Amino acid sequence: MVGVAVNVPVTATGNPYSTLSAAALPPGLTLSGGALTGTPTAAGTYDVTLTASNGAGPDDVKTLKVVIEAPWVVTTVAGNGRSGYSGDGGPAGQAGLVVQAGRPCARRRGQPVT
Repeated sequence: MVGVAVNVPVTATGNPYSTLSAAALPPGLTLSGGALTGTPTAAGTYDVTLTASNGAGPDDVKTLKVVIEAPWVVTTVAGNGRSGYSGDGGPAGQAGLVVQAGRPCARRRGQPVT
């Protein structure tokens, strides 16, 4: 998801030792220290090419489809005219939100929920 840090281990095996490289990574991600890391900055679907090279044989090339989702946007309004609610109809200062486990969400002016 855009704005959510990732750290995905990537390994290559071989004799002699293989080195890894990546092409066409989503903006904000890099391959470093055996992991795809960073914070994606743009939503989209990316065909990432990983190449393992050891100089002793042909390179091993794999293509991964990586999907980066746009962040969720939830707008709440204070009061709706129903019994038990009050407010002037302007933006709510705080709201509750229930989401699927493991999915990031935000509250109070975009502060992350931990």
